[in-house]
Amino acid sequence: MNTVSYKHFRSELRRLERLYLLTIYSYEENSKKVKIDLEEGNVKLGDELWYKDKIISRSPRELEKNLSVNYPFMLRESLLIRIVSIIEIYFQDVLKEISILNKNPFKDPRVKELKVASILEFTLDDLEKIKEEIVEEKIRKVVLGGISSIYKFIENTLKVNFDSKIINLITLEKLFDNRHLLVHAGGKIDSVYLKKYQMGNKYLNKKLCIDEEYFLNSLNEISQLILDLDEKIISKFDFKMLKEKQVSETEVLRYYEIQFKSSSNAELFLSEGYRFGFTKTFSFSDIAEKEIEIIDENKFIYRLKLSGEKEIVGTYLGVMRHKSRKGEIVSVNKL
Repeated sequence: MNTVSYKHFRSELRRLERLYLLTIYSYEENSKKVKIDLEEGNVKLGDELWYKDKIISRSPRELEKNLSVNYPFMLRESLLIRIVSIIEIYFQDVLKEISILNKNPFKDPRVKELKVASILEFTLDDLEKIKEEIVEEKIRKVVLGGISSIYKFIENTLKVNFDSKIINLITLEKLFDNRHLLVHAGGKIDSVYLKKYQMGNKYLNKKLCIDEEYFLNSLNEISQLILDLDEKIISKFDFKMLKEKQVSETEVLRYYEIQFKSSSNAELFLSEGYRFGFTKTFSFSDIAEKEIEIIDENKFIYRLKLSGEKEIVGTYLGVMRHKSRKGEIVSVNKL
């Protein structure tokens, strides 16, 4: 069992990893094409290269170097910044989940002033909104305070052991520090970073090198670290009760039987990474709870029990009905 926050985190991290690998694949294939075009005389060394009325390179050699060296580094820098954002979103979301179960960790000694007139007109909904505002302010303060603030809150307030036996926490801390340098210092190493990570003075004002090995290792280690922490949070708080509390007007439970055209067809539309939507896009992993049963393996008939936010579940089923009308799947029937 995992929190909904972790499921979203895992989905986003996987999507980011695929984006990186697909983009690098595209760079490598285009770099090969440039070499072949030069060898076959399709382009000349002095030719400028254009795309959509914009110059993208002053020469084939420049493009080849950019595709093989410069752009992959820029891509990793950009995606590293995004990784830290995904981590911050996880902490923000999981703290919100915890607040539904227990608001004690989010108590604040500050004084909040209210007008007497507004108090007299208070409803239960108004009181709940005030509670939510207090919790959200606290969560925002914790998350915006950086990884040290998050660490202290989880360790000291939630009483959850952040330390991992599998992954060194320095991996997470360094990721946040690297993001800080990339965003606020153009990636140049300062004296604080130099001292913290015990680097030689020769690296002062040098640019961070986010190579592929570090990037991919960071993805794997962060994924394991957050999973480890999420399991500790699950064991600390009663998330079974959370599921019961979350059953509301915004949540639904639906039973459907869907016949697909083939096993690969079923795998496509039932995979965690499947993206769907009309004006707003969701992922199949966004559906909180799913039970999938194969009714007829030869006819590719599946029975689905879907529960979660009404908008997400409703959109998925709407897309499936649309696919059925277009002939992309055989049928969709409500049970």
